[in-house]
Amino acid sequence: MILDIHGFPIFVLTTYKDDLFDHELFDSYLVFDFARYIGENEERVELNSKLIEQIKKHRVEMENWKEELESLLPRAGESATVDGRILELDSKIERSIDGRSAISVPIKKGFAAEKINELISKIDQIIESE
Repeated sequence: MILDIHGFPIFVLTTYKDDLFDHELFDSYLVFDFARYIGENEERVELNSKLIEQIKKHRVEMENWKEELESLLPRAGESATVDGRILELDSKIERSIDGRSAISVPIKKGFAAEKINELISKIDQIIESE
C-alpha cells in the first residue's frame, strides 16, 4: 500500500490484505501482498519500481517547492497572496522534513500578525511624537 505522510510516500506490505479491504477503503492497485512479494520475482520488480518512482517524484516535488519559495522570498510583503504562498511552501517543506515538529500554519500566521501589530504601534509612536 502506498500512503502519503507529510508529503513523503510511505510504503507498506501486508499479509492481511483481506482484512485491510474489510475495514478500510484502499485502492486495490496500491496494496501489495507480502507472500507474493517474497515468492514472485515479477511482484518484487513491480513494487520496487513503484518505490523508486514515488521517491523520485517526491524529490522533484521538494525541489519545485524550494525553487518556488526561493523565487518568492524577495517578494515577501508585496501582497497577501505572495505571503500566503510563501507560508504554504515553507510549511510543506518543513512537514516533509519533520512533520511531527513542524510549526502549524495558524501559529506562523500569528507571528506575521504580531509583526503587523508591532509595525502599527511604531507608526502610532511616530504620529504621536509629531
